[in-house]
Amino acid sequence: MLKRVKRIQGKRIEVFIDTEKWNVNSYLKELEHAIEKNKRLGVIYEIHKKQGEDKIKSLMVDMVFDNFFKATEYFISHIQFDLLHIYVKIQSIGGPKAFFDQIISRENFAFFTVSPIALLQEIYVKYFKIPNDLIIQLSHELAPIEKVINHEFVHFLDINKVKEGSKIFERYKKIGKFDKWFNTLSQPFDFLAQLRVEGLAKFVENKNEPSIEYNLAMIKFGKEWIVKGDLNYVDRYQSGMYMWYFISLSYLLKTNKSKFDEMRAYFGKDDFLFFAEGLNNILTKDIRKINLQNLSENFIMEILKEGLKWSHLHFLKEYESACYILKIPKDQILMTVSDYNRIKKIQYNEWLSEVEKKGFKISRLSIYFQRLFSFIRKS
Repeated sequence: MLKRVKRIQGKRIEVFIDTEKWNVNSYLKELEHAIEKNKRLGVIYEIHKKQGEDKIKSLMVDMVFDNFFKATEYFISHIQFDLLHIYVKIQSIGGPKAFFDQIISRENFAFFTVSPIALLQEIYVKYFKIPNDLIIQLSHELAPIEKVINHEFVHFLDINKVKEGSKIFERYKKIGKFDKWFNTLSQPFDFLAQLRVEGLAKFVENKNEPSIEYNLAMIKFGKEWIVKGDLNYVDRYQSGMYMWYFISLSYLLKTNKSKFDEMRAYFGKDDFLFFAEGLNNILTKDIRKINLQNLSENFIMEILKEGLKWSHLHFLKEYESACYILKIPKDQILMTVSDYNRIKKIQYNEWLSEVEKKGFKISRLSIYFQRLFSFIRKS
């Protein structure tokens, strides 16, 4: 177990890295399989072998320590305790680049897992100058490790709301008698929680980006499925980020209209419109994607400070209000409180119908569910 300590604005930050079950060279086996399909990847394989496990491992450890201290320093005003313990495992975790363990984490104990591939990709580019197009072929994307860790760190800052969502989800699980209907009944709340939680993390993760690539087609597609009552085809990360972006824009419009009016929507390199033209005109363009100018880093951090206090339903209400204030076109408003309640009712009625087909009559159980839905509506 490796440990480094740093004091940031009077707070003691301790970062631990568990390397006991870690073998960097095991990654070479994955590279060998990849090389069979793409000979160009042999360049990475040779550099990796030449540098040796100790050198690679040392670079990965330094990268983890540096980025977690950097994230802590950036978000230090949101950390409640004078002593924070951060534990990190470097371990393959399938698809994600990193993972925040909400189950065992507490306000002053944060547990993360970081994928070795995410670290290795950045090392290959930063230290060994391997072209990005080769790195992308290893895992189909190249996400800077700083953004990856910032995303997961926001989940840690948001731990109370993350855990609150999990508790309600577990309550569903306990009363769900049939797996099929447990999944159906829990889905609306789980969907809303992910929009808020993952959307907030992604929004803050992109705080230094000059613009947000807004996908009109994706939102229109998601909206169509939500109208149908089906939440399986809606991207929660990207859609959630857009929702937080529009909430932030509405706050900017209310507090600094001149700044809002100066912001731009880009349709090409030199083709743009000012927000003063109206988002109702900008977001009705017959185009798949638009680059919307991002808000300032300081403004995003102010929204984070407020947003961490909001329940999942309050977040949805803020989004619906923002869409009204900004005059967002109806087909670009992903979800409203009315949509959310309607989907819960549809899925509850479908479950009720299935129960009655089985020859059961609902009495106390239905009342229990109604109270549960009422509780969730307030949460």
